[in-house]
Amino acid sequence: MTENDNNKCRLCEKIETKFRRRSAEIDRLERWKREGATLVASIDRSHKLIMELDKEICALQREREDRRRTLLR
Repeated sequence: MTENDNNKCRLCEKIETKFRRRSAEIDRLERWKREGATLVASIDRSHKLIMELDKEICALQREREDRRRTLLR
């Protein structure tokens, strides 16, 4: 039996955390670009981190949807 709860599930909390980290990295990149920073290694690392966070977010969202589909059956 499935019960609805107003609290966020563990996956939803993880997704939100990853989105916050991604947003912080994007803000950092934009600030560096505004300031004309020449921190090439740091900028590359931030780009890679954003791409990795995107992959993790997609995987978590897929897992959440799979679980929802399983519950609806």
